Amino acid sequence: MDNYQFNLMPENDQAAYTWEFGTFLLSRHWKSHSINLYYVDKFFVEVWYNPSKNCIEQVKSFKSKNCLQPYLEEIEITF
Repeated sequence: MDNYQFNLMPENDQAAYTWEFGTFLLSRHWKSHSINLYYVDKFFVEVWYNPSKNCIEQVKSFKSKNCLQPYLEEIEITF
């Protein structure tokens, strides 16, 4: 599946596909959301979860590595 086909799916199906076929990479927090980053079929997917409402509010896919900027602060590389 490519990013275009993924975006044509309903959001619930996108989330299910991400959990089944994606590789979890990292989690970050922004305001009241927990945002989980996955790598799926040569693109990235963010799953925006709102714990106070106990629901997924957004599934967002992207291919651009520039969109990974918010995650760089969470990565520690030690040599």
